[in-house]
Amino acid sequence: METFRKSGWNLIMGYTLMPDYLGHNYRGNLTKMWEAYAILDDFVGAVRSSAEKNVHILVISDHGMKLFGETIYGDHSDYGFYSSNKILGLNNPNITDFFQIILNEVGCDVKV
Repeated sequence: METFRKSGWNLIMGYTLMPDYLGHNYRGNLTKMWEAYAILDDFVGAVRSSAEKNVHILVISDHGMKLFGETIYGDHSDYGFYSSNKILGLNNPNITDFFQIILNEVGCDVKV
């Protein structure tokens, strides 16, 4: 967090396998899933409180989860979610729709 505070960045990106892994393993165990999401929520909150006001924080999932038969695992669904501290004006976006948003945030004039 200290490095982030001193960086002067206008966009921060990261990846975590945690919600995907836990979604497969704790399918149906809402208590475990809410505990995991609380940890991630706390982390994003720490990033947000450390960031300057002009930093864009964008959280994207590549898919959601659905029940899969009688196994202990969930399965990927076609839906996901995103959260942003800036209004993006998106309605039911695909994960690839965020590519142009990211290019714009880093000042790249390429249009895709």
